[in-house]
Amino acid sequence: GSSSRNGYDGNDHKFSTDWSAANQAAAAAPRWQQPLPPAAAAAAAGGFGEAKGVSFEENKLRIAELKKLLAQESNRRCADCQDPTPAGRPSWASVNLGVFICMRCAGHHRGLGAHISKVRSCTLDTWLPQQVIFMSQTGNASANAHFEAKISSSSSSSGFKRPARDAPEMASFIRQKYVDQKWVEP
Repeated sequence: GSSSRNGYDGNDHKFSTDWSAANQAAAAAPRWQQPLPPAAAAAAAGGFGEAKGVSFEENKLRIAELKKLLAQESNRRCADCQDPTPAGRPSWASVNLGVFICMRCAGHHRGLGAHISKVRSCTLDTWLPQQVIFMSQTGNASANAHFEAKISSSSSSSGFKRPARDAPEMASFIRQKYVDQKWVEP
């Protein structure tokens, strides 16, 4: 039979477990022979997005939806550097800011921290349905209308010049745009 045992995990955290013969045998086995947690087992089995509850097939559909969004005119250039060359073509996105960005700017976004910008690859990462919906409702035109409102309305009179994609000033521009929200209308 099984019996309950209450105890501590060594870190002053109380826990309660059901110790059956199978659990006792697994606990006695060397760590490398113990069963993997469900999320790790899914990843080890090639379960790509299983840890987030998204199957490989579902994620392929999300990636296809993102590809359509990236084909829209306003999303064909990076929301930040707006570089017209192939290097500036977005293949990444900030899922909480709603912008499609190039690889270089994605690195700057990661430097802001995940509490500011949650960066995902548009081709490699697992996407949740609500993330794709948010990207379809936002996109570069809408996001830039918000985050760059003062630039758009006064760029010719203020003398604003967007930093080049590879310029050291690009990191500062991205920080001012999303952290300081320097160009957001009140």
